[in-house]
Amino acid sequence: MIWIKALHVIFMVTWFAGLFYLPRLFVYHADCTDETSHARFLVMERKLFAIMSIGAVLTAVFGVWMLGAYAWAAYRELLWLDLKLVLVTALIGFHVYCGILVREFRNGTARHSTFFIAGLMKSRHCCWSPSFCWPLSNPSEQLKPDRSDRNPAGISGTIRHSHTIFTRDSA
Repeated sequence: MIWIKALHVIFMVTWFAGLFYLPRLFVYHADCTDETSHARFLVMERKLFAIMSIGAVLTAVFGVWMLGAYAWAAYRELLWLDLKLVLVTALIGFHVYCGILVREFRNGTARHSTFFIAGLMKSRHCCWSPSFCWPLSNPSEQLKPDRSDRNPAGISGTIRHSHTIFTRDSA
């Protein structure tokens, strides 16, 4: 399973590199005035979008594989998994919108200002940072044990994880 996680991270880095750089190309493209630069940016945007689309698809494939293999059963009761899936969906939406912009630049119908595209570049961090950083923390520490089933020995409940964790009451 570690290879699946490694491949997921490798392709995620490929995808996110494209998500970071493609809007920068859009800013440069929106500012260009000569035909040579316009043609160069069209090629760069098309190739980068193709590479990052491959990364996105393989990231999703290995992510769904991990969800099915163990993550959903282990983490389904934790809030961070739901939030991560919502943010990943937003990143997929951002990816699709970048594809629309690539097509608009190719067709000569792009009407967005560099100010709009620069704002677009900043917006992706709202989804990227939490969706990448939350899984790096220990998810089992993000949910407090259920204390409703206390027993006389002072052992308080368990956290649903790949293994059972018991906590002792200090009082």
